Amino acid sequence: MSTTGAEQTWRKSEASAEHTQAEGMSHRRMWLIGGAVAAVVLWAVLFFAVGGDFYQTVEEAKAVGSGENLRVGGLVSPGSVLQQGEVVTFTLEGETGEPLDVRYVGAFPERLKAYERVVAMGSLGESNTLEATELLIQCPDKLLPEKISNGIAKGAGLERLLY
Repeated sequence: MSTTGAEQTWRKSEASAEHTQAEGMSHRRMWLIGGAVAAVVLWAVLFFAVGGDFYQTVEEAKAVGSGENLRVGGLVSPGSVLQQGEVVTFTLEGETGEPLDVRYVGAFPERLKAYERVVAMGSLGESNTLEATELLIQCPDKLLPEKISNGIAKGAGLERLLY
């Protein structure tokens, strides 16, 4: 059976359309894969640049030993805050209650009091005293009661990102 010229042209255009459609799908698929890879790479770079955790616990800092540029977080122990001129000393309690003495030179932070969550940045000397150069004190959330917001954060594993 012989095909006419019109039929051959129609079959060629149909094959060409299928080829163009398949080529478009493969380009689309490549863009989607490339976008996904770029998103994963961007996330990894941001995660490792920040370091994953905002701070170390008292227990983690003591396990590492002396070091510089540490960020150590914990609760201020009751009765431990002492100010003498520009020098402020207090004790941070870790997750298990392990203490870490902190010495900070500078203006007295007015919100520094017992049971406040604090992140102290500085260097840990051989005497296991953190010589802090900066203190971050968690702001109270006025929208949610503290017990509820802390419970939600701890349940979701977000307590280290609240600062």
